[in-house]
Amino acid sequence: MKRIILACLVLMLTLSLGGHALLTPASASAEPSEPTYASLEQAIAGYLDSQDYTYHHDEEEHFFYYSMTATMSDLPDGCDVYISYDEEGFLVESYLPVKPDLTNAKTLAAIHDFMARANYALNLGKFQMNHEDGEISYMTSAMYFDRVPSQRELEWLVDIPALMIDKYGDAMKRVIEDGADPATEFEAADQAEQPEPGLPLPKGFVLPKT
Repeated sequence: MKRIILACLVLMLTLSLGGHALLTPASASAEPSEPTYASLEQAIAGYLDSQDYTYHHDEEEHFFYYSMTATMSDLPDGCDVYISYDEEGFLVESYLPVKPDLTNAKTLAAIHDFMARANYALNLGKFQMNHEDGEISYMTSAMYFDRVPSQRELEWLVDIPALMIDKYGDAMKRVIEDGADPATEFEAADQAEQPEPGLPLPKGFVLPKT
């Protein structure tokens, strides 16, 4: 009996100190495959192709580029989208087709007020402005160390920037060009409904392949 009890104690000690692998599923011990440029390019291109986007891919500089037409806003030129990537992460930027006058302090204060209100309520990405040329963009980014992003993740990371420019673009344009009140414009734009990534987008939102 003492031998049985001693054997049980030894087994329990082994499990608690070094035997935890016995309780780990075999699949968890497998080493994940690290992303490569080829696997990332395949994943990103696969998502863009699934949405019938027309795009340019620069393999040497590691970026994808395409233009989106607008549905919610009246921005005549829609917006441009860039996806840049390396083996550790990538970012997506969508650009507002109008810029503020960097010498106009009132306009700069107003558009910064608008972006601060918008960014406060956001869960994924942000509005930002390049203070050298006034270019405004919406950006999402992601880091990955041991796997390629899933198509579902790419739906959100890739689509959100263009959707946000489409949703808030008209209001930001009025703040920049017409001197509209940023608080009033933001509240009105924020109430507008917009499609979620992963759902069928409105007709005309994507630039069809030619």
